Amino acid sequence: MQALMLLVWLSAATATPPPDAAATPTISERALRMAIPPGRESVARRLVADPGFMKPVDDTYVISSIELTGREVRFAVRRAAELPDGAPVAEILLLPVLLAEPGDARSPSFAIRARSLVDAPQPDPQITALLARAVASVQAQDPGDFYIERRELAAEDLKLLPARLPDTSATTLARLQGHFAIWPIPPWVRPLEHLALAALALAAWALALLARLLWRRRRPGLDSVIKLTHLLPVAIQILLFAYWALYFRDVLDMLPLILLQLVFAYAFDVLLALTLRDRYTASFGPIPVVLSANLFVWFPPAASWLGLLVIAIGLASKALIHRGGRHIFNPSAFGVAVVGLACILFPDHAPYVDIAHQLNMPPNMLELIFLLALIPQARLPIVLVSLGALPVIEYGSEIAPFIRPAGFWAPVFLAVVLLATDPATIPKTGLGRLLFGATLGVLMLVISTWLQGQDISDFYGKVLPIPLVNAMNPWFDRAAAAITPQISGLFAPRHNRAHVAVWALFVVAHLYIDDVKPSAFEARRHAEERTPLVMRQPARSPNCEENPMFCEPFTFVREAQAWAAAAGTSPRTTP
Repeated sequence: MQALMLLVWLSAATATPPPDAAATPTISERALRMAIPPGRESVARRLVADPGFMKPVDDTYVISSIELTGREVRFAVRRAAELPDGAPVAEILLLPVLLAEPGDARSPSFAIRARSLVDAPQPDPQITALLARAVASVQAQDPGDFYIERRELAAEDLKLLPARLPDTSATTLARLQGHFAIWPIPPWVRPLEHLALAALALAAWALALLARLLWRRRRPGLDSVIKLTHLLPVAIQILLFAYWALYFRDVLDMLPLILLQLVFAYAFDVLLALTLRDRYTASFGPIPVVLSANLFVWFPPAASWLGLLVIAIGLASKALIHRGGRHIFNPSAFGVAVVGLACILFPDHAPYVDIAHQLNMPPNMLELIFLLALIPQARLPIVLVSLGALPVIEYGSEIAPFIRPAGFWAPVFLAVVLLATDPATIPKTGLGRLLFGATLGVLMLVISTWLQGQDISDFYGKVLPIPLVNAMNPWFDRAAAAITPQISGLFAPRHNRAHVAVWALFVVAHLYIDDVKPSAFEARRHAEERTPLVMRQPARSPNCEENPMFCEPFTFVREAQAWAAAAGTSPRTTP
C-alpha cells in the first residue's frame, strides 16, 4: 500500500509542476533580467585599473572610452597618437556571466570578450598584451555585484526602466493594476513616493510657520516683480527641451516630473521667504532653476530625491548667500555642483543618469544653443564670459589628447554659453568677465581631466567650476581695475555689439573651418537609441557620409525637410 501511494505521488509530482515553476526563469530569461543600475560608471572604470583608463600603455595604446548600455559594458582601445577621435583598434566587451559562451573569459559578474579590430594577418603583440592585462584586471577587480536582477518586471520591459521599483511601490502598483509585469511604468510615476515625502515635509514646515505667525500676530506680505523680460531664459530653456524631445523621447516622459518639481520649487521658495522675512516676492525665479537643472542632470527613480535636493539647495543659496546685495552663486549650478560632489564621493548612495550624450543627439543642438544665446547676449553684456571660456577649453583640449572636455560639444557649450552667464553672478566689469570666463575654462579642463585620471566620469566637470569662479568675482574685478583704462575700455559694455560679433565669428569659423561636428557624431549611440532621422544600413553602424545633416553645421532646412518627408511617408530611421 505504501509503495502504491509513493508511486502515485511521484507520478503527480512529475506530471504537475510546482506552483511557482512557471514563474522560475530559465538561465536565458534570467540573463535578460540582468541590468546595470545607475551609478556604475566609476565602478566600471575601476575594473580596468590595470592597465588603467585613459592611461597610455608604452605610449602607444590606451583604453580611451567606456559605454554602459543596457546589460553591456564596452571599453574601446585607441592609439594614443590618434585621440580622441581615432578609430578603435580593439574593444573589451563585458556581458552578464550568464551569457558566457565557450571561449569567453569569466569573472563573478561578467562574460569577458576582448578582441582586436585591426584587420591584419598577425595580431599586434602590444594590443594582445593590453587586452590580456585588461581581462586579468576585470577578473581581479570584479566583486560580483555589478548587475541587479529585476525580478518584478517582464524581460521585454527591462530596457524601458532605468532602475528597480521600491518594493512598496511595486507591491502597491501590482495590486492596483493586476498586470504589472507586462505594463511599462512611465519614469515619472516611480518618484511619486519621494515627492509625497517632500510634500509632507513642506506641509509640516508650513504648519510651523503658521504657528509662528499666529504667535507673533504678524500678517505675511506679498510683493511682485513679475516682468515679461524675466521669461526670456524660460523661453530659451523650453525651446531647448522641445527640440531635444524630437530626438530623445524620454524628455516627454520626464515632463510630468519636471512640472511636479516646479510645484515643489515654488512651495519651497514661498516657505523659505516667509521664514526669513515674513514676506514673499512673487516672480518667475524658480522656473529657470528647475529647467536648467534638468538640462544638465537627471536622477534614477530610486534617487529622485536628489533632484529635489538640487532645487532646494539652489533656491536656498539664492536667498541666503549674498555679497554686496546680490546672490553669489548661480542657483542651478550651485545645486547641481553640491549634489554632484555627493555623487562623486558616494556613487553607490547618490547615483545619477548621464544625459550629456543624449543632449548631443539632435543634429543642430549646438547651433540652436548658439542662436538662442544671441538674444540675451545682444541685450546684456555677458558674451565676454563665453568668449573667455570657449577658446581656452577648445585650444586647451588640443594641447594633449588626454585633456577633457571638448568645447564644441553641446553639453559643454550649453554650460559655457547659458549656465555660466547669469548676469547677477558674474563680475561687474567687462575685463573681469573675460577673466572670469578664461578661469572657468581652465578649471573645466583641470577638473575634468583630474576626474578622468581618477577613473571617475567627468560628467560633473562642466558644472563644478562655476560656483568656484562665482566666488572669485571680486578678484576678477580688482584684477580688471589694475589694467590700464585703454585696454580695459575695449571690453566696456558700450562695445557689446562688437564683442557679440567676434563671438559669432569665432563659433561659426570653428564649425565650418575646423569641422568639429563629425567628431561629435556618436554612431553607436545613435544606433542603440534608434535616433529619428538617422540613416544607416543593416548590420552596421551609421556614419557621417550617410548622415550629413548630423555632421554638417546649420542644417536646419534639411532637418525640416526630413521631418516633413518622415511625416508624409514613413519614418526614416532604419531599424
